[in-house]
Amino acid sequence: MTTTNSIRNQFQAIIKQWWHEIGVDVELKSLDTAVLFGSDSSSPDTSQKFYVDVQMWTNYASGTDFGSYVESYTCGKAPRPDTQWQGWNVPRYCDSSIPC
Repeated sequence: MTTTNSIRNQFQAIIKQWWHEIGVDVELKSLDTAVLFGSDSSSPDTSQKFYVDVQMWTNYASGTDFGSYVESYTCGKAPRPDTQWQGWNVPRYCDSSIPC
């Protein structure tokens, strides 16, 4: 799943072909940017819900201090229903030995 964008959609097609060659069936999904990055907690298609196997989008750390960027991937920053699906730890990886 990614936004509707000609470059990303071409890359999706390439990945689909590669995965097909190794026996993985793929269904491509392209959404309007406002939907994928929207804050509608009732929508199943927001990036925060991550109801697909793979998402393609880009984010980055600004400046030279990566602490706040890395902190966005701690356990407490995972989107979930009780936070109205807000939070940047979209993959929801959580290592409980790392303080939140």
